[in-house]
Amino acid sequence: APKFIKLAEKANAKASFSPGLRYCRGLLHWFTNEPRDALVEFNLARKDGEWGREALHNMVEIYLNPDNQELFSENADAKGDNTDNLVAADKLLDELRRLGESNSSRFIVLEGYSFMAAKNNRNKLD
Repeated sequence: APKFIKLAEKANAKASFSPGLRYCRGLLHWFTNEPRDALVEFNLARKDGEWGREALHNMVEIYLNPDNQELFSENADAKGDNTDNLVAADKLLDELRRLGESNSSRFIVLEGYSFMAAKNNRNKLD
C-alpha cells in the first residue's frame, strides 16, 4: 500500500492534499498500528463530502480503541483513564449525528461502544 500512495502522490502535485489520499493514508497508518498518525490524516479528510463520514467513523473507532485490542476485554479493562478519548469520540459522534448518520447501523454500534466505555471508565475511577 505505501508504494501505491507514493505513486498517487507522484502522479499529481495536488494529490498530497486530496481528501481521498488523506483517507487512504489514514487507513494505512491505522492498519500499521499508528493511531495518532491515522487520526491526523482522517482529520484532514473529515470535512470532505465523499470521504468525511467514513473518516469520522474511523476516528471514533480509534478514540474508543486506540490500542486496537478487543473492546471490553480484561486487558482493555486494565487500561488507565481514557476520559479524553471518550470526550473526543462523543464530539465526533455529535458531528456524525448532525450529518444525518444517527440511523446508520455503524453509528448506532459506535454510540453503544461509547456508552459502554463511558460506564466502564466511571466504574474504574470509582
